Amino acid sequence: MDIADYLHPHNVKINGSFSFKKHLFEALGRTATPITTLDKMAVATRLLERERLGCTYLGEGCALPHACLEPHELIHKDNDIHSVILILDNPIDYDPPHNKLVNVVFFILAVKGKKAQQALELARFRLKSPWVRENLRHAKTPKEAYTIISGPIHTEAPTSCAIYTHEHEVFDILPEV
Repeated sequence: MDIADYLHPHNVKINGSFSFKKHLFEALGRTATPITTLDKMAVATRLLERERLGCTYLGEGCALPHACLEPHELIHKDNDIHSVILILDNPIDYDPPHNKLVNVVFFILAVKGKKAQQALELARFRLKSPWVRENLRHAKTPKEAYTIISGPIHTEAPTSCAIYTHEHEVFDILPEV
């Protein structure tokens, strides 16, 4: 699995601006309405419910909000993973009690299963790269940001994770979010 398998260039947005995490989640929910029978508020509610289980803040200004869909909630059965990258102009306080500021958001909405878990792990691996994070923040266009997140990583993998690569599938061994 590769990021290009589930992240489309038109789902990369730069220069986003939100005051609160709730507004961010509503905007992410709006991006999912073409692929699911859920409305934006239902998706936002699932994201908030997931956050109650544990914050999806990854560190270094990055977050990986995600939620699960049931198969019957899909409009097109072959499109079981929806993802969006948002690069924010100004960081938002993603976890107010802990003052965790975020300006890179990788959103995934997927039918629960192995494919969804691999998508989360690959996104987490990509966002752990200092090279990817810094270059995403400096991207001038969505196309440039897409090339950065989907292209080769130009530095060593983070030392905090073990990587196993087999036939283009990347598994990064980190605590589950």
